[in-house]
Order: sequence, then C-alpha cells, then structure tokens
Amino acid sequence: MSLETNKKKNLFSINMNSNFFSRVFTSVFYSAFWISLNRVAFYYKDIKNIQTKCLDLFGEIPPETWKVILFKYNVVVLTPLIVFLILLFVLNAEHLVQVFKSKVSVTQKICISLYLFVYSSLGSFFVANSYFIHVFLASLSDTFGYIFGKIFKGPKLTKISPSKTISGLIGTMFGAWVFFLLVDLKSFNKLIYVESYFRKINEFSPCAKIALSCLVGLVGQAGDISVSFIKRKLSIKDFSNIFPGHGGLWDRMDSVFAIAIVMSILRCFT
Repeated sequence: MSLETNKKKNLFSINMNSNFFSRVFTSVFYSAFWISLNRVAFYYKDIKNIQTKCLDLFGEIPPETWKVILFKYNVVVLTPLIVFLILLFVLNAEHLVQVFKSKVSVTQKICISLYLFVYSSLGSFFVANSYFIHVFLASLSDTFGYIFGKIFKGPKLTKISPSKTISGLIGTMFGAWVFFLLVDLKSFNKLIYVESYFRKINEFSPCAKIALSCLVGLVGQAGDISVSFIKRKLSIKDFSNIFPGHGGLWDRMDSVFAIAIVMSILRCFT
C-alpha cells in the first residue's frame, strides 16, 4: 500500500472520529440547553410551597408574596408559550423556503407544506407543554443510536436514509431504556423536572419498560425517516444551516416531535 493511500486512510479515520465526537458533543450540548429551559418548571413547585407555607403561618398570603407568586406563575406559563411560538416560526420558515425553492409540482408542494405544518404544530405544542422532557428523551435515544450504528454497523434500515442501520435502531431503543432507568433516580428528578406521567413509568414492569423503549426507538426513527423522505423529494440534504455541520432545527427536531406526539397520546390511555 502506497504512502499516499495510507495518508488518505488516516485522514478519513480522523474525520470520522472528529465527526463522531462532534455529533455526541452537539447532542450533549443540545440536551443541556433544553434541560436549562426545563428548570423553569421548578418555579411551579416553589409557587405551591410559598402558598402552603404562607397559609399555614399567617392564614393568608401577604401582598408582597403575591407579587412573587404571580411573577413565577407568569414565567411558568409564558416560557413554554414563547418557546412554542419560536419553534413554530423557525420550523415553518425553514420548510417553506425549501419547498418554494424546489422543483416539485404544486400539488406536492402543498401536501409537503401541510404535512410539515401539522407535524411541527403538534410536535412543538407537546414538546413545550411537557417542559421539554421529550427533547432529552429523544436526544439520549438518538445519541445511543448514532454510537451503536458507528460501532456495530450492519445492514441498512432503509434506502430513504442510507446512514440508518438496524444496529442504530437497537441503539435508539437502548437509549430510551436508559432514560426510563434515569427517571427512577432521585438525583435525576432533582436535576430535571419530570412530569407525573413519566414518574408513573417507574411503576411499570421491566417488560413494559422494554416494550415502551422499543416503541420510542421505532417512533423516533419513523419520524426521522419521514422527514428524510421529504428532503429527498426536495433534493436537499438539510433544511437550513442554523447548527453548522448538523443542519437546521427541522433536522434536529424530526424524531423529537414524533416521540412527543406518541408519548402524549399514550398519556391519555395510561
């Protein structure tokens, strides 16, 4: 093997490693950002504690305390609403630009726009309404999927998204299972505000948790593949370049929305 070939091979492996660590670092940073938003939900607990203590001590709530309660209540209510509106604006701006630039037929443009609008509206609503816990779940699932796919490789999952592998799919299921294990930990509940529905999962049997993890992995991949199919139709790689090297907001939220929608539906029946 020539020296030039060896150099090319080494350069390729360096790029692969740097891309691997870049992807993992981005997922960790991305999760940390959403966790910081999630912390806002702890204000709700503070409000309840302040009200209870004041009523126990004084039998009424002093005017100054009411100001604190109202401020914290407004933060709790407005933060998800603002995030929901920002998500909706950026996501629709991304896909509308790409749809109208594409050469697909008018009918296809309308269908794609409607699908992405409904998908992003429902997804953004459920993500914001759950204090962004689904983002952490999807990020952990995707990160393990990426790691498993890179380490074990194996047969491709679909032609629509050639980078997806069956080992990656198993990794996403494993990542979801790790998340449900973390929900059991008190230290995790102190770091992140976890909705009562997710705490209910603690009561599930081990088999039920594994089944739910498999569902989350499958749903996340389905959401990712559905958006990848649309990108293929539009002949684009990414919807935008908001996150350099990682695409736009749509490219980061495709699996998150699918998981948020399905988990919110399950919540109604469990």
